[in-house]
Amino acid sequence: MPFGNRENIVANATPTKPQLSIARPSAGPAAITTEALPIHPQLRYGKLDNGLRYIILPNQSPAGKFEAHLEVLSGSAHELQTQQGMAHLLEHVAWMGSPKRQAMSGTGSKANAYTDFHHTVFYASCPTVLPGNRAGKRMLPLAFDALVDVMSTTVTSGRLEKERAVVLSEASMVNTMDYRVEIQILSALHKENRISKRFPIGQIPLIKKWTVDEVQQYHDTHYRPDNAILYVVGDVNPLEVEQTIEEKFGPLKPKFDAEEFLRSTGEYPKVSMRDLSPHFPPVVHDWTTRDDDTKRYLPEDHVGAQDLSVLVQEELNANDPVPVPTIFQHELMQAFSFHLFAKRPIEPVVDVLSLKRELMRKIAIASLQIRFNVVQRTESLFISVEFNQTNWPREGCAVCSLDLNADVSRWEDAIVTAVQEIRRLGIHGISENELARYKSAILAESEMLAAQSGLLESENVVQWIMEATAVGHAFMHPDDSLRVTKEALTSITLEEVNGICRELCEHLSGPDPTSGVVPSAIIACAPGLDRNGRPFQLSADAVRDVIRRAIATDIEPMVDIPVPETLFTMEELQAAAERYPPEFVEFVPKVPPGWGVPGATLGIWDPNTGVMQRRLQNGIAVNLKSMPSEPQRGTIRFAVAGGRAAESPEHPGAMTLGARTMQECGGFGEFRRESVELFCIDHLLMVEILSHQDMFTIDFAFPTTPGGATGQVTGLEAAMQVLHVILRNLEWEEDGFVRAKQALHQSYQSTMKNLDLACQETVVKALTDGCTQYIHPNHEQIDALTLDIVKQEIGKLFANTANFEVTLSADAPIEVLEALTKTYLGTIPERGQKAAALAAAVPYNEPLVKSGLEERSLRIYLNDSDERAMGYLGGYAPNHWGVDRNGRDIGEILTELSNSDVFTRSSDADVARRQHPLFGHTVLSIFREVATRRLFSIVREERQLTYDASFQFQGFDRIRGGMYQVSVTTSPQQADLAVQACREALASLVAPFGVTQEAVEAAKRTLLAQYELEKENNRYWCEVLIGTQQEEIPQKQLNVIQEYADVVRSITVTDVQLLAQYLGFGDGTTLSCVGISAPDVNDSIQGVEYEDLNEAIPLAEEAKEAVPPA
Repeated sequence: MPFGNRENIVANATPTKPQLSIARPSAGPAAITTEALPIHPQLRYGKLDNGLRYIILPNQSPAGKFEAHLEVLSGSAHELQTQQGMAHLLEHVAWMGSPKRQAMSGTGSKANAYTDFHHTVFYASCPTVLPGNRAGKRMLPLAFDALVDVMSTTVTSGRLEKERAVVLSEASMVNTMDYRVEIQILSALHKENRISKRFPIGQIPLIKKWTVDEVQQYHDTHYRPDNAILYVVGDVNPLEVEQTIEEKFGPLKPKFDAEEFLRSTGEYPKVSMRDLSPHFPPVVHDWTTRDDDTKRYLPEDHVGAQDLSVLVQEELNANDPVPVPTIFQHELMQAFSFHLFAKRPIEPVVDVLSLKRELMRKIAIASLQIRFNVVQRTESLFISVEFNQTNWPREGCAVCSLDLNADVSRWEDAIVTAVQEIRRLGIHGISENELARYKSAILAESEMLAAQSGLLESENVVQWIMEATAVGHAFMHPDDSLRVTKEALTSITLEEVNGICRELCEHLSGPDPTSGVVPSAIIACAPGLDRNGRPFQLSADAVRDVIRRAIATDIEPMVDIPVPETLFTMEELQAAAERYPPEFVEFVPKVPPGWGVPGATLGIWDPNTGVMQRRLQNGIAVNLKSMPSEPQRGTIRFAVAGGRAAESPEHPGAMTLGARTMQECGGFGEFRRESVELFCIDHLLMVEILSHQDMFTIDFAFPTTPGGATGQVTGLEAAMQVLHVILRNLEWEEDGFVRAKQALHQSYQSTMKNLDLACQETVVKALTDGCTQYIHPNHEQIDALTLDIVKQEIGKLFANTANFEVTLSADAPIEVLEALTKTYLGTIPERGQKAAALAAAVPYNEPLVKSGLEERSLRIYLNDSDERAMGYLGGYAPNHWGVDRNGRDIGEILTELSNSDVFTRSSDADVARRQHPLFGHTVLSIFREVATRRLFSIVREERQLTYDASFQFQGFDRIRGGMYQVSVTTSPQQADLAVQACREALASLVAPFGVTQEAVEAAKRTLLAQYELEKENNRYWCEVLIGTQQEEIPQKQLNVIQEYADVVRSITVTDVQLLAQYLGFGDGTTLSCVGISAPDVNDSIQGVEYEDLNEAIPLAEEAKEAVPPA
């Protein structure tokens, strides 16, 4: 992938060499010293004689695995004028074309690479020992061989041409509207330096003509041992790793003086951020800080430095506090978006003072974000809004950003409100209550991290180390991080935090053009039409005037919102228990005959999984699991059968809108919705309400430790209180319904204006005979829904508490989980309305479709300034558990198929093995891996028609049958060829001996590795256990959950080959969809015969109407 997403950098990070110079920040009190932060005691640094640096950290989570990441400190910002895109192309040539990387195939390893502005990274995630016939042999030398091969690549014509085709396909794939907006943002933000002209994907005309010698020269210039760092994190012996590094990487030598060559080109600025750290790109910045503040972190010659190779047009009025905005409009934009930035030097966190400043920034930013949420609850202005300041080594600076999305009809109000809230924070700061709230939240996060210190996965840890090394932070052990965080938080005062608030917001709360304290860049993006199809025009002057108006408005301090410490007093809980006495009652468990639990029981304890199953007197089924392997964390999943499958056909979208409305509401009794939301924030409680196809869920994630200012209730109890409120006392609010409608309209816009989503929708619509319960409701259908209709539809699902099932998995004793369950779920009044209409509305045994599949080639077209294409294949498959649309089990079907002349007749052992409840789910998962690998091999590697092709099943729990989809990114000219290649790749699996033993074993290793990781987290158990007490999902049984790994190992090549035979992938079993976006579809498909794209199916007509040709 050539373009990295913007992600937050973690606070406790690692030192880099050389460090940026640090001066004492003025905000620090005398009581706090400049004590250096303690480096992780097990972190091992080293440097070979040839200049290669390495960092090693032993980490046993997961056991038997390690990460090896090679960072070449050269990315797209290092390219010369004629090399734009060469860093990314070379990434492909060096890694994808490496025979030593290919030698890792089938070992259970993951290997990939990515290019950004400042670096190119190659990584391998591997088992410590080789599996299979080579079991016992160390994997580390093989991984290092592949990485050394990168550093010593010889570019050949074959490797270059193969990867050139792939990169050109990738260029089309990444050119989404989000990518184009990001290009606009970065071009404006970095207009004064080469980042604005050096995007990783590069220039297509240049990519097409580079020679072997030119690419080899780029490699020899940048792929030097003194320009690379190797990171190894995992279940390894550091001494052995060091010896292997010396053995494998020691012989590498630079081929010439590359630094002198690059200086001689004259294309780099004379001084740049790379002078301060090799992790930064060779760029200069126009800082939005006063020179004296900038000099605290940068040498004087870097303040005001210029890149003479980049021409920047001067503004007409340099004294204006609002720079000229960049305006980008496009028909496929889904909403108005606004982005305002300030650029500041990165402040490395290396001592207690700098840690304290970082913590105060977090407090200020968190306070503002919650204020945005409160404003949104009052008036629906934003689709999304975020204010943040993040260190970006990829750009060599810290970026303070305001990013918001809004409907085009509210764009002015959205900007004014966001800017005013930022100014309010900068002028008036935060309150004592806000300070206490977010100090408590930061401390709780640090405590959780320390509690999980031995469980942090190597895949995440190596990323933290790399990111922190780049910006110069001190990487600490979580225990040390907790200690110094406590010390820093204790000393933080309200006055100091408000000083940081002024710093963060000064470009809007106190702009000063004479000293450069103004926004760095402003970008506004919008569609050419509003939701009603009316033309929409946006100008720089209009945006500028709105910002000036917001800056000129007087700002009053924020009024504090009262936040409860608990949602229920002890007296209220006692009264509820007296009115609805909670108790566990006998129930008949869902287990196979003969499992040893005859008749009714008060509860089931499964020692193999550590799961307790109970039933409350109101009929609610409960699954409880104590989970010490995820310390101080917990999750809850509430589920009720139905989802969109229970939606009335005359009210399409009602369940989806209902779920979103519930998410937007939350007030009850004396508490406002804002108070309940802040209660959740105080307890670090995350809540998500969703309507799936055949299930309605409410998910909670939380710490199990006390939260809030007084710690009166834990995060676990807070989650149970909120669940009780939702199930019993939730107030449906009209303004919440309006916000939910706005979000659903925006989601439909996203579907219609996104080529990938539109293709998916087209395929699903065809496979389900246009059933509205499976496709996104359109604007007209959404507008037809009222709050009363939505409440009525949701009410069908909640009419009977016997349909409720709750799973609670947390780091707490089973006895505590049982007590909280009785207190908060046992006091829910029993509901028992089981009308015939409800039974008919929840189609547990209904098929996906009743008719067969008609072979069709579907086409959709979106008008676009750039060419893109997507290809899809779709067909019918069993559901999530292996039940087809006729109600037959896939195990039985495969046994029947095996009795044909082509296959060896199934033995009694095979028949018995395929009767296992998990067989269907498992064989489908293995087939998915095998099919994706075959698609990659044929469509990408062999025919070079795409960058990416994948195979997915879309299954359900209760609905009979499911579907499969194949997606492939390509160009309009090659769309039909790519789709045909996907057909042939799948057909090759159906042929005799089409599935290989090696492919099946590799798939099994992948699934087992995923299982070993997932079974140690709460979310996995919540997902797995939901349904184990519901008769409508017979395959989900408590006693067989722990047998998953054995079932995976039992799957044979014949099983997978039979499944391929059943799926068929031939005529009459597969439909195709080609989606094209282009300025003129006829110009894009020369030589290919197309039917009338705009009359193929109704969805294409809607897409055409939503985005008419320019």
